[in-house]
Amino acid sequence: MDYLSYTDPEAKAILDKELKREENSIELIASENFVYRSILPVGSGILAQSAVEALQES
Repeated sequence: MDYLSYTDPEAKAILDKELKREENSIELIASENFVYRSILPVGSGILAQSAVEALQES
């Protein structure tokens, strides 16, 4: 038995539940997945294609 289980079993249960949630799910943050319209043409240009080709070679 670890210290937290002994001193605060409710907190231990909450932390265990959160750990299980993080291990078994994906969390997407909208601000990190949002692309401005002005950036879209660049994403499909020669630089993006070069990156894809480099990844395929490795």
